[in-house]
Amino acid sequence: GGTSEVVAEGVTGLLVKPGDAAALAAAIDRILADPDLAAAMSREARHRAASRFGIRAMLERYESLYSEVLAEAAA
Repeated sequence: GGTSEVVAEGVTGLLVKPGDAAALAAAIDRILADPDLAAAMSREARHRAASRFGIRAMLERYESLYSEVLAEAAA
């Protein structure tokens, strides 16, 4: 869960350790220096967010949960 559930290192963003200002600055510099990388990560991040956390995914998870609860109640 948490950040690693949302950000895939090098795919949807760049992760740095909390409190590591030098690593954060390097990550920002990397993104600013490579607009194609920034655009690719942005596209993948939007796709990942929509497929994992969008309304359709949420509704599918709720439906699955309700089905499990109803099956257990009927047993």
